Amino acid sequence: MANRNILIVDDNDDVRQLFCDIVEMIGFAPRSVASGVAALQQLKANNFDLVILDMHMPDLNGLDTFKAIRQFDATVPVILTTGFGMDKNVREALSMGALLCLEKPFNVSRAIKTIREVVEKESPKK
Repeated sequence: MANRNILIVDDNDDVRQLFCDIVEMIGFAPRSVASGVAALQQLKANNFDLVILDMHMPDLNGLDTFKAIRQFDATVPVILTTGFGMDKNVREALSMGALLCLEKPFNVSRAIKTIREVVEKESPKK
């Protein structure tokens, strides 16, 4: 299953590292970036089975990043993360097709279960 590539987008170094550790623990290959702009560059250059996207980033917020992802790739599954609750941007992204939102601080075992389930359901074996 290591052929499953997960893009982690978060401006917080510790959160990015935690998600990388979780993704590796599951047996998937993480790639992490600190901004929405960098995420879009990665998506244009690589195929990903899942994007984990922080909603609050300084350069390009999560909603704008999500909209740009959808213009580029309408099928890649996206899990949102936020430390600010279910605000209007989160609700809008969910209404546009984001799968779910993990609120920070999140339960690691729930995050593992969620990531595994999403990849297995949304990105069938290649």
